Amino acid sequence: MNEIIPAVLVESEREFERRLRLVEHEVETIQVDILDGTMFGRMSYHDARAIGAMKTDVAFELHLMVENPLAVAESWKEHVPTFKRAIFHAELDRSHEPIIKGLKELGLEVGMGLNPETPINEAHHDLASLGELLLMTVHPGASGQGLGDHAHGLEAEELFNKIAHIHKKYPTIILGADGGIDLSTISRFKDAGISRFCIGSAIFDADAPLEIIHSLKKAVL
Repeated sequence: MNEIIPAVLVESEREFERRLRLVEHEVETIQVDILDGTMFGRMSYHDARAIGAMKTDVAFELHLMVENPLAVAESWKEHVPTFKRAIFHAELDRSHEPIIKGLKELGLEVGMGLNPETPINEAHHDLASLGELLLMTVHPGASGQGLGDHAHGLEAEELFNKIAHIHKKYPTIILGADGGIDLSTISRFKDAGISRFCIGSAIFDADAPLEIIHSLKKAVL
């Protein structure tokens, strides 16, 4: 089933809760972007204890753009009752098996993020253990960049081709996409094989965010 997943990347507790309350009754899952400066040089707000105290029924998934994803996941599992899925990055320069094993032992669904420039063979040996592959269509670290990874010379068409290739090669794995998704591009993502659409600025920077969510949902029916 196709799913619209609002992605929250903020710097304060106040803004986090504002965004949470805005969308919590409109979607099944919210993605929280976790940055601690170790992978991509930027920090984001992700205080598990404070977020757990906000009390919500919406499920959370974490996009763990950090060198130590297990430590963050353990804190969230302790404090946030609706935390269900953790997505770590293929670019971590060590064995992924202990990370996957540790996340599963916490009772979590496990996904892997793949940067635009990273070839699918970097994740090949892990795919059988994963519930999702999250394909980045911008370079991680900031929202509102627009589709494409210009630092690595990757334009939108190349990224759509990459998604379609992965979907054809691994048709049974759930594919998510993160970056540059809006009403003008979402159909291309769907046609390429995406079923989970992680969307930040197109929702939260809109004048009427809830109307945008409803329109995005209709676009992927």
